[in-house]
Amino acid sequence: MKVHRLNEIEAATFRREGYLVKRELASGNDCDELFNIAKEHLAEQMAPIEYEVDVQYPGSPANSHADGADTSRRLLQAYSRHAIFRRWANSDKIASTLRGLFGSETVELSQCHHNCIMTKRPSFSSATLWHQDNRYWSFDEENLI
Repeated sequence: MKVHRLNEIEAATFRREGYLVKRELASGNDCDELFNIAKEHLAEQMAPIEYEVDVQYPGSPANSHADGADTSRRLLQAYSRHAIFRRWANSDKIASTLRGLFGSETVELSQCHHNCIMTKRPSFSSATLWHQDNRYWSFDEENLI
């Protein structure tokens, strides 16, 4: 199996920040396909879906009758939504990059928690910046991406 090595800047960024923006893990065509399926599912409000009002984070609508109560936060269960999501998640580009980040030949695809498509919408999305969720979870190791 091919393991992608990170350059010095990428490795340092990942160690320091806990995340890395890695360009070109999806082709332009992949991006278009993924985006179009997500837009279709959002337009149809295809379940399972989580709304901003459900989480009650700062900036969320106050209740189910407030303006913006139908603002989506995430399309849940992305992996099982469409074959395009499964194909991309299982691609060698993704797997080999993760092997490079972890320094391991073994990576596993979890379908828990953030197996979703995050949707940030104008006006009613909560004010949540980049962050790590490890503090909320009870995992033995913090090697989650």
